[in-house]
Amino acid sequence: MKYDYLHESKEVFLIPSSPQPCSKLAEALLPLGYTEDDGFYYLKRTGEHPNWQSENIVSVDVYKDGQEIEAIEDEFDDEPCEWDKLKFEYLLATLPVYTIDLFVDGVTQVSEKLKYPLIYEGRKVSSQELKKEFRKCANELRRNVGEPGSKSVRIEIALTYPRKKKDM
Repeated sequence: MKYDYLHESKEVFLIPSSPQPCSKLAEALLPLGYTEDDGFYYLKRTGEHPNWQSENIVSVDVYKDGQEIEAIEDEFDDEPCEWDKLKFEYLLATLPVYTIDLFVDGVTQVSEKLKYPLIYEGRKVSSQELKKEFRKCANELRRNVGEPGSKSVRIEIALTYPRKKKDM
């Protein structure tokens, strides 16, 4: 892809063998420090940070049958809320390198609690492998564009928008 060199975001997945109740997700994430907002989950940064950096270390997208869903139980729904895939997103380019460990540790805790393996680029990985891969991407970004989390990298990314479908 044309913009891969930016390492804008990285995705890690947890995929159970069968659909799981949304209530199980809340029970796993909230005690680990994740925040829920209208069925969407985040692991927010603490402390001050520059306004060009991302405010979340982890964003969690919840899927059922290939469609993103709001993972909330609604008493008016005919069917219970279920999910069959979690996507944990890390905005590598707009976060400082030290947050790689925070992301991987946060996702690993969920993986261990739910007992589903970490999936990165279609393969099962350990937390050590994931940290190594993300650091490799951060080093490539540093060589090609600038320091991850820096204002100059954020500007470089902004200059690539809007993007055409053929470039993605």
